Amino acid sequence: MVSSVKLKVKITPQGNASSISIRGFSDDMWARGARDSIKRLLEAMDNLENPTYKPSRTGMKPLSMALTLVAFITLLLLAMVALMYLPAWVMILFIIFGFGILVYFIIAKGRFGKE
Repeated sequence: MVSSVKLKVKITPQGNASSISIRGFSDDMWARGARDSIKRLLEAMDNLENPTYKPSRTGMKPLSMALTLVAFITLLLLAMVALMYLPAWVMILFIIFGFGILVYFIIAKGRFGKE
C-alpha cells in the first residue's frame, strides 16, 4: 500500500536571507512517510548544484528493503512455529490481543492527525 504524503513549505524573508519551514503530513501509522519526505526534500535541495545527483524513488536502499523483508518473513515463520506448540487457549489470547492492537491503531489513526 502506498501512503500519501503532503509537504507544506513556508519561506519567510529575514533581511538578506530567508528561513524555510517544512511540515510533512502522511497517512501512515507513525508518520514515517512525512519524516522521510522532508529528509529527501532537504537532500535534493542540498544537491541542486550537483548534475549527477539522482534522488531515490523509494527512499529506501534495495539492500535495506531486502533485509527488512527477510527479517519480517523470519519473524512470521518463528511466530507460526511457536504458536503450533502452544495450547489452544494461548493462541486465542494472541489473536484477541492482536485484534485489540489493530483496533487501537485504527482508532488512533482516525483520531489523531499525523504530522
